[in-house]
Amino acid sequence: MAKEHFKRCAILRDVYQFIQTLDQSYQHIVVKKPLSGYFGTIQAVGTYRIVILLHLVDGKVVDVLREKKRQDEFDLSGLQVSVMTEFGTTYLWEQHDHYLLFGDPALKKTTVKERNALLELIHTSIESFIHSS
Repeated sequence: MAKEHFKRCAILRDVYQFIQTLDQSYQHIVVKKPLSGYFGTIQAVGTYRIVILLHLVDGKVVDVLREKKRQDEFDLSGLQVSVMTEFGTTYLWEQHDHYLLFGDPALKKTTVKERNALLELIHTSIESFIHSS
């Protein structure tokens, strides 16, 4: 029994440290122009579709929204329309068989370096979500 608790504590410690790393990384991402809106992705992982949305206000990431849906309940295009309508994002950045990137049209004004930082945060958020679910 004590051994099981020890293992569970170790797993929780690792998840907590990963979340701290994520929290510290997104606090430093700033878009130079004072842009506001959402930037997100929908990706297929296993039997789920994971939705990650970064909420930017005045060029700073203020929130990371995460959700998962079963693939057999939502097809990619239906989930895309639902999320993009709910959050008012109208610009489709990239679309592939297993994932898509979308965001507010104002975010087209970001630099390549800023977009790469946002993409890195999205990938980190997906990893964090997988580890914590």
